[in-house]
Amino acid sequence: MTRPQLMPQTKDKVVAIAFRLFLGSLVIIRLVSYYGTVQADASILSSPSEVTRKIDCAAALLQSTETLRRAYESTGDGRFLETCWQTGMVAADRLAEIRPLLGERADELRDLDELLPLVKGRLAEIGKPGNGIVIAAAPAEHITALVVSLRAAEARRVVFIPRVLAEQGMSLNLATLAITLVELAVMVLANWMFHRFMQKRTSAEEVLRRKVQFARSTVDALLTHIAILNGSGIIMATNRAWREFAAANDGAMNAAADGSNYLMVCDGAAGRNSSEAAAFAAGIRAVLAGKRDEFSIEYAAHTPAQRRWFLGRVTRFPGGDREARLVVAHENITPRKLAEEEMQKAKEQAELANLSKSAFLANTSHELRTPMTAILGYAEMLLDPGQAPAERRACSQTIRRNGEHLLAIINDLLDISKIEAQKVTVEKLVYPLPQLIADAIGLTRPWAIKKGLRFEVEFAEEIPATIETDPLRSKQVLANLIGNAIKFTESGAVTLRVRREISYFRHSIHFEISDTGIGMTPQQIAKLFQPFTQADASTTRRFGGTGLGLTISKRLAKLLGGDITVSSEPGSGSTFTFTIDGGLREGVEVIRNLTSDQLSVGAEQQFQEDLRLRGRVLLAEDGEDNQNLISTHLRRSGLEVAIAANGREAVDMMKAQTFDLVLMDMQMPELDGYGATRTLRALGITVPIVALTANAMAEDRVKCIEAGCSDYLSKPISRLQLLHATAKYLKPAQDPADGAGEAAQVDATPDEAQEVSASETPELSNPPANSPRLRSELEHEPSVKRLLEKFVNRLPERVSSIAALLQEKDLNGLRQAIHQLKGAGGGYGFPKITDLASKAEDRIKAEADLETIRTDVESLLSLVRSVSGYDPSREAAPVQA
Repeated sequence: MTRPQLMPQTKDKVVAIAFRLFLGSLVIIRLVSYYGTVQADASILSSPSEVTRKIDCAAALLQSTETLRRAYESTGDGRFLETCWQTGMVAADRLAEIRPLLGERADELRDLDELLPLVKGRLAEIGKPGNGIVIAAAPAEHITALVVSLRAAEARRVVFIPRVLAEQGMSLNLATLAITLVELAVMVLANWMFHRFMQKRTSAEEVLRRKVQFARSTVDALLTHIAILNGSGIIMATNRAWREFAAANDGAMNAAADGSNYLMVCDGAAGRNSSEAAAFAAGIRAVLAGKRDEFSIEYAAHTPAQRRWFLGRVTRFPGGDREARLVVAHENITPRKLAEEEMQKAKEQAELANLSKSAFLANTSHELRTPMTAILGYAEMLLDPGQAPAERRACSQTIRRNGEHLLAIINDLLDISKIEAQKVTVEKLVYPLPQLIADAIGLTRPWAIKKGLRFEVEFAEEIPATIETDPLRSKQVLANLIGNAIKFTESGAVTLRVRREISYFRHSIHFEISDTGIGMTPQQIAKLFQPFTQADASTTRRFGGTGLGLTISKRLAKLLGGDITVSSEPGSGSTFTFTIDGGLREGVEVIRNLTSDQLSVGAEQQFQEDLRLRGRVLLAEDGEDNQNLISTHLRRSGLEVAIAANGREAVDMMKAQTFDLVLMDMQMPELDGYGATRTLRALGITVPIVALTANAMAEDRVKCIEAGCSDYLSKPISRLQLLHATAKYLKPAQDPADGAGEAAQVDATPDEAQEVSASETPELSNPPANSPRLRSELEHEPSVKRLLEKFVNRLPERVSSIAALLQEKDLNGLRQAIHQLKGAGGGYGFPKITDLASKAEDRIKAEADLETIRTDVESLLSLVRSVSGYDPSREAAPVQA
């Protein structure tokens, strides 16, 4: 904003120059005065020599008078007489001039007073020229004697007086010089003080100028358009943004320039039916009149090419004795308005997403309840003592099949959460392509057979024998796509086509899954891969599903270096194409003319009861129930088992003994499984270590492998999973006799003896008929029946311990006790106990408030007390070591 200078610098310069000229004039005057004083002193010092000169001149004239008188007397020539008289007059004048120079010299004045009358009398005696009369003169000798006396006195003073006068003159000169120097110093000081005054004044003005410039620059740097109006609405000053905006809008430059009347501009816009301009003009007048301190309004100022909004403000500030001033500001609030629009859209989308998630939760609840209904129903059927063995086996297989389905749903939920958090990783392993296809077919073909669909597999002429990919994730995506094709096809066929596409040094594999199902519209395809959605609500109600499978598959396909595309027509079926990167093709064997009959797709693998292994296993597990359960499974397969209660004991036992395999729980007190594994690897111990953990995420496996583990098992661990994982690293028994001997040796252990004694009780105690009891899913398996009874008998002691820890508010001990119960519950067929224990443990880890923790723990204890065979009277018994 432009403003006049506070004080013209030219005036200051003139004042400074005038003052310095004045001081210079004073200096010159003082120097001239000092010079005059010095000259006067010099004249005083020369007075003795002046008296002597005049005496000598008078003496010479008197001598000439005598000479002329004698010449007259000798010649009688009147001219000599006239010259004599004239010379005598001059001598008398010279003697008269001496008197002022003598001052206060009494002796010389007396001689002079005596001499002058004699000289004048002698001149009077000399007649005037022409009358021929000569009067006898006074004796010349007497006059000469007086002159000589006067001359001698002056001669003596010429020697003495100049020295005195010189000393006096020097003192006077020094005093004058001192005064002059003081005066000059005063003038210099005055000049310095004036210079400092002018310097401070200049500095103050410079600071003020900089502040004004800074304020002006700051205002100019603002994006807000600012103008200052006087009481009449005249624009007095504007900032750069105001001027640039006025210049950018045609016709507004002159109307909004400095000196124009802004009120008239607003009134003109109001006349063109602009209600905002009329309101703004009314606001300016209200502020000018003192009715309001400020006024603001938001208004739109759209152009054909741009949408714009502004916030107009009017602020009044006092002008002292002068009239009031106004600050008018127009701030561009377009970004805020656009953000508000985006926020509104986001809010609407969030509401739609919430509706979608609500529908997803409803679908997921249905999907979870469906297998759970079957599981619970068939579990109740197993309780019927009159069932035949074949029926029991069929019930068990149904429970297992629905449990696997339930686990698949849970895995989908976990996978989508990790994918959303971008924490899913894929591996690159060399894996047989036919085996990958066979595994996917083995998982899905039974469903096609059940629905009466044809399941066809077609291969291209050449396919690679192996590919480099993540086989687990690849099978997950392929099985999901085939399963969807089967799900949405009521009749006809599902076809899987496999082909290879070569690209330079690499190759990719294309899986085409075609069906003759319901098909989809382009609108349905557009939202097909969005999470928590299916083609439409009717599809969800008709076919079920969480709507997560395709979203997970799409994102996993991209992680595998490929993609999923779809083509479909309503009523004509759909074709999904799943592509993965197969890695380098150099050196890869090619299979020609492969058929589906050549794939090793067998029935569902079943656990072999006669699987026998040999070797020594170290089980590092802190939970006693898990120790009993896992060690029993291992011992029944013929293995020798040693148990460590924590990671520190495991390390010490590995240092002292030799083992063929280590089963390492990853969460233990004192030293966890990660630390123990790292310690063992650092000691150079290369024995295989299999991790046991309740964390089921994919990255947990990576964490265990990075710690040094050889393999990974997630809890709860089934007998089949445990023995298959163990068989990878241990040798099978040489013959059944050896295995029987080992089994006999195991049966002789104290634990087994206790189990045998405990098994004498034929059945678990039955609860009252009107009291629903929680039963184990494994209660009818003979291999775990005795261990299950022992576990149930120890539950009251656990409940007492947990209740005491809760009462003492010992959260660390409480978390450890609940963690052990969590790990044992699922292993003994009580997944509900594991779920509630996990929830309570998470509350403690999250440092929730004590009341929340208490509520969860009491819910857990209430569930444990409902276990079939639970004896409440034993809760007060001490906990066994």
